[in-house]
Amino acid sequence: MESRKLVKHRLEGEKKNIIMGLADIGGFTNFMHVSRMATNHSQAIINDLIDCIISTIKPPFRINKIEGDAVFFYALESEITPADVRKMSDNLLEIFTNFKTALIRQSMSNFCECQACSNAHTLSIKTVIHSGTAYFYNIANQFEEIGGLDVIIAHRLLKNNVPYRDYLLITDEAMKWFVFDENVKFSDHMEMEPTVGAIDCEVHVIETSEEEKELIEAKKIRDCE
Repeated sequence: MESRKLVKHRLEGEKKNIIMGLADIGGFTNFMHVSRMATNHSQAIINDLIDCIISTIKPPFRINKIEGDAVFFYALESEITPADVRKMSDNLLEIFTNFKTALIRQSMSNFCECQACSNAHTLSIKTVIHSGTAYFYNIANQFEEIGGLDVIIAHRLLKNNVPYRDYLLITDEAMKWFVFDENVKFSDHMEMEPTVGAIDCEVHVIETSEEEKELIEAKKIRDCE
C-alpha cells in the first residue's frame, strides 16, 4: 500500500518553474481538409515538418509531447545557465529557419500534383513561449504529463489575434529569459484571456523570404494553367 506521502505526491504532482513553448503548424486543418483525397501524402508532409521541429529543439529545452500539429517543449528554470540564455534565444529562431527550409525543399523537390503536395506551401509556423509554474505527473510509470494554470495559458495563447502567418510570441513573463540581436525586432502585444485577463507579450514577425515568394508565385501560376 502506498504511503500518504507518495499518494499526495502522485496526486498533486511535482511543482517546478519552467519556460514552456509550443511550436504550432498553421493552416493545418485547412491543409488536411483540401488534401483529404491524398491522406498518405498530407500526413507524410506533416510528419516531416514535425520531425524537423523536434530535431531543431536543443537543450536546455526538452520535448514533452506532440499535440497533433504542435510540439510542446520546456526548460527547467533551475537548470538554465547564463550561457543557455543566448542558446535558447538562437534556438527559437532556428525553429523558423529550419521549418521554412524543409517546406521549400518539399515544394521544390516534389513534382506530385495531388492536393497535399500542391498546397504544402500554404502551411506556416508560429511559436508561443510562456514561463511559470507547472506540475509534473508520472502517468502509469510511462508518461510525463505537465499541467497547471500557466500551461493552460500557454496553450490558449495559440488562439490569439496576431495578424501574421509566421511569428514568435513571448509573454513578458518569459521574455526575461531571452536575449536577441538588435535586428530581431519585437513589438508590444496584448492578449485578453477570459480567466486571467490581460497578458502582455512581445511579437517578432518572421518575414517571407524571396525564395518563398517565388515559390508561392510559381504555385499560383501552375494552379491557373
